[in-house]
Amino acid sequence: MINKIVNIRFFIFAVAFLGCNTLTMGQSNAGIGTASPNASAQLDVSSTTQGLLVPRMTAAQRTAIANPATGLFVYQTDGTTGFYLYNGSAWVSLSGVPGEQGSQGPQGPQGPQGAAGVNGIGVPTAGTAAQLLTKVDATNYNTNWATATTAGASAAKMVWEATATISQTFNPGASALEFAGTVRFDNDIVGPLNGATITNDSVFVVAETGLYCLTAHVTATQATGTSTVSYAPYFDIRNASGGNIRRYVGTSVSNGSALPLQSRGRGYVTVYVNLTVGETVRVRVNNTSTSIQPPLATDGTTRITVVKL
Repeated sequence: MINKIVNIRFFIFAVAFLGCNTLTMGQSNAGIGTASPNASAQLDVSSTTQGLLVPRMTAAQRTAIANPATGLFVYQTDGTTGFYLYNGSAWVSLSGVPGEQGSQGPQGPQGPQGAAGVNGIGVPTAGTAAQLLTKVDATNYNTNWATATTAGASAAKMVWEATATISQTFNPGASALEFAGTVRFDNDIVGPLNGATITNDSVFVVAETGLYCLTAHVTATQATGTSTVSYAPYFDIRNASGGNIRRYVGTSVSNGSALPLQSRGRGYVTVYVNLTVGETVRVRVNNTSTSIQPPLATDGTTRITVVKL
């Protein structure tokens, strides 16, 4: 009775599995979709519209198969996908090893022109004389104009430097300082900076309070004959209303024939002085000669420098 039940179940399973497919049973082999299975095959499946679907699984499921038989065949669906065969000691991918890279193909046609890029930063405008172009930060190429400084202290800065290029003479015998003439420095080399202004090429108007170094140098052209001349420069500093006069007198060398040519007729004055906004600074020259008044040299040696410390 039991044998009959098993046979009936096997028959039902075979009918459900095969459906409408053609199943041919030979003496020692079987064919699906063919009436004459190949003699070398235990199972010959033939179709022009369908394929053979082997078990599909992940790499973890494949390696979890206990005691795989040599020749076991599966399809892996993750990682390096493809067919895998167990060769008796390890699973082997049947995808094969990639071949060598082929030679480079011909260059393709040029692509269309891309969209225009955004405008670059460029050099910023609105800088002033003697400023430096510096980076804004360390992460890009943005720049800006900045006034140079010295770490740990305020940097000294040339606020005005100028020379005289016009002929100027000073009356002889002006022993009293208040009658001395004012030098005009018409050729600006630096500045004026820091908001300072110059009036009539001769009067420096202070725009920033602080300590300054003032230097003036004058040179008289050589006189003829035996007469000598000595031009003694000094700084005349006044408040905004013209009062509170301060004078800082320099030294002078005559143009006597006993002196070397390079030392004759020169005067110098240097002073360190605190100035406040609105005060004025000018260079005046006292001609100690009683008879001659040679013009100042215009070769750049008659010069003024104003440095903000």
